[in-house]
Formats: sequence, C-alpha cells, structure tokens
Amino acid sequence: MSKKLHLFNLIAGIIIIGMMIQAIVSGSNNLPYVVILLYVLSYLLQKVNFKGITKFVGLTITILLLIWSLMFLLDFIFPFAP
Repeated sequence: MSKKLHLFNLIAGIIIIGMMIQAIVSGSNNLPYVVILLYVLSYLLQKVNFKGITKFVGLTITILLLIWSLMFLLDFIFPFAP
C-alpha cells in the first residue's frame, strides 16, 4: 500500500475507533463493536489486495464507515441545532 493510503487509514482509524469508543462509553449497544470489527476487516482487505478488487472494496468500506462515524460529530459541531 502507498504511504498516502496508510496515512488515510491511520486518520480514519483514529476517527472511527474514537467515535465508537465514545458511543460505547455513552451506553450504546453492540453496534460500535461491529463497526470496529468492520474497520479492521476492511483494513485487512486492503492489505491482501487480490487483483486490486479487495483493495477497492476495503477502501470503499473504510470511506463509508468514516462518513457514518463523522455523523456522530454533528452534535458537537452544531450544539444548538434543533
């Protein structure tokens, strides 16, 4: 994997795992554990890189998880929104 992809995975992993730990601490169900597991599996898919397909699938899953976990930050960015 390239250095840019490693940097993206590092930043995405910190954000995804951080938001899911926050959800676990606030009393969520088992969904954050599944999201963390999906992130780890998508990272492993990117490392395998079987004919370029698994790298694309792993990167797509990581991007979707990153967007989904960033939605939890909307409460902190816009605290007075209705």
